[in-house]
Amino acid sequence: MHTIEDGIKNLHKDFGKEIGGKGVKFPSYDRLPTGILPLDIALAGGIPMGAVSIFYGVENSGKTSLALRTTASYQKRYPKKRAVWIDAENAWDEDWAVLHGVDVKNLYLFKPTTSEQAADIADEAAFSEDVGLIVVDSIAALASNDQLEKTADKVVVAGAAKPTTTMMKKIACGMTEHAKSGSPLTVIYVNQIRHKIGFVMGNPEHLPGPVYQNYQAFLKLRLTGKPILKEKISPIPIYSDHSMKIVKKKFPAIRQTAEWQMILYPHAGHKPLEVNNRKQAEHLLTELGYLEKHGTKEWLLHGEVYGTKTAAVDQAMSDYDDLLTTFVDDLLLLYKKDIEETTGFKVGG
Repeated sequence: MHTIEDGIKNLHKDFGKEIGGKGVKFPSYDRLPTGILPLDIALAGGIPMGAVSIFYGVENSGKTSLALRTTASYQKRYPKKRAVWIDAENAWDEDWAVLHGVDVKNLYLFKPTTSEQAADIADEAAFSEDVGLIVVDSIAALASNDQLEKTADKVVVAGAAKPTTTMMKKIACGMTEHAKSGSPLTVIYVNQIRHKIGFVMGNPEHLPGPVYQNYQAFLKLRLTGKPILKEKISPIPIYSDHSMKIVKKKFPAIRQTAEWQMILYPHAGHKPLEVNNRKQAEHLLTELGYLEKHGTKEWLLHGEVYGTKTAAVDQAMSDYDDLLTTFVDDLLLLYKKDIEETTGFKVGG
């Protein structure tokens, strides 16, 4: 028998002081904004950094688009760090990625044929000190050597689960090493929805791939999307309605759901893939008392007078991160009691 202090000395000798000890603080979970204001507010600032997030839903629900936006956001905020995209679906479209703001010249893109290859790629990326973001699109598309080499009648059911689990565990180990060094590794898994055959009671939906992904996930978002057609403007959908529901979270959130619109067809000054953040910003600025009428025609924002409401909101939206921080800080205080009672998390210490 020995004291914990003696045990820590042995651990530090064997594994280094980075392993932990009394009073040691590892990096907390900062947020990475996606650029979609309603979503970022709901998540109290964005997806958690240094953790695993899963974006899933049916086809055309905006899973890959959200992953691309988040990648672009990461590249903008952390230019010295590297982002890695593992394209298991072989569906990478450079022009589509550029429209979402991704710097494709500085993105590391890989196209594995098998889940074993994906595991090796993830291993190299997760233990690279300059990598800060890994995206796997998608878990459902990963197929093992066993599945590809054997005939259909001999393929083992869930044959891709073992190598995919290996990939996820390699990533988890890499995340731990990054946390020890004070440089968080953020991971996004894109996945789809499957329905259990013959299922009668409960939720028939499940995610392809190993069950381990559900345990590893710090955040799970279920996305939906619906293209909207306006024949008078265009014979093709001009925008799509999107929504998300938080299925799992291990951190305080402000809201469980969020809704937004994404422009698909340029019209009325809107650009393709532009997100309509203005409506949400204007509503919250008014509700929280930052934006108010001043006289008969003018508007007051943070003590400054503007000729129109549009000009005032434009000014507020000119610094997205500052606007988001203001909203999140105020809403966390507003919902402090409800959040602490429902989640057990303490807001603001």
